[in-house]
Amino acid sequence: MARQRTRAVGVSVKAAADAASRLATGPSSSHHRRAVSVVRQFRVIVQAIRQHYTRVERAAGISGAQLSAMNQITNEPGLTVSGLATRLGLHQSTVSNLTARLDSLGYVSRTRVKGDRRVVELALTPDGNKMMRQAPQPAAGVLHNALENMPDEALLALHHQLEKVIALLAIKDPTAATRPIDEV
Repeated sequence: MARQRTRAVGVSVKAAADAASRLATGPSSSHHRRAVSVVRQFRVIVQAIRQHYTRVERAAGISGAQLSAMNQITNEPGLTVSGLATRLGLHQSTVSNLTARLDSLGYVSRTRVKGDRRVVELALTPDGNKMMRQAPQPAAGVLHNALENMPDEALLALHHQLEKVIALLAIKDPTAATRPIDEV
């Protein structure tokens, strides 16, 4: 009986040592290396976004979100504020403030629809069109541009994988999804 306990203790000491070793190196060293590699990929993406937005602000004097909004309005003249919010995936109040700023800068005109005064249609002004011709590209933003250029199957797979990553995050702000990236 004592011999069995000694053997059991010896096994549990070995199991504890193995567990400690796994904790020190992670679940597996190759898994850990892959995780680090993915973190590095996120850093490259974030840095590319920051560099693009910095370039936009220096060259055009507007934010990346404002340039993205102007780009969408260029593609769809007469777009409403709520339609623009949908196209950009932003909260309507955020887009309202964004377009008010672009209006005050003279780049966008906002016109209330006669039948429903709550609806505001957007159009670029001549100065807004000039800004779009001179603005750093891609006007939609580097991340949006990259994602638009991915095959649909790859984009869908990425979407599902990122949902899993977000689900595993200990701290998350669901409102971040409806704010411009340069404000997150």
